[in-house]
Amino acid sequence: MEYFQTLLLYGQKLLTKRLQTGIQAYIFLKIGLFFFAFGSVGFLGALFVFLHKISGGDFLLSSLGTGGASFFLSILFLWLAASFLKIKDRS
Repeated sequence: MEYFQTLLLYGQKLLTKRLQTGIQAYIFLKIGLFFFAFGSVGFLGALFVFLHKISGGDFLLSSLGTGGASFFLSILFLWLAASFLKIKDRS
């Protein structure tokens, strides 16, 4: 009987430690994504200002260029995410 109690306590300790590690990883992921979002907005803002200066102050061209870069980056990152999640053929 004591063997099973010890085994249950060990399992509970192991699960508690794994849960704490998972929560910490989730929190760090959220913080990382938060700062990644700010970096992305800063990059697109700088690109807009750069395109605005080269195009001679035309808002339409700089907006289209920034939107195109944003679209290209989103397609690139979605393709990368899909390639990581691709299920291998099991034959």
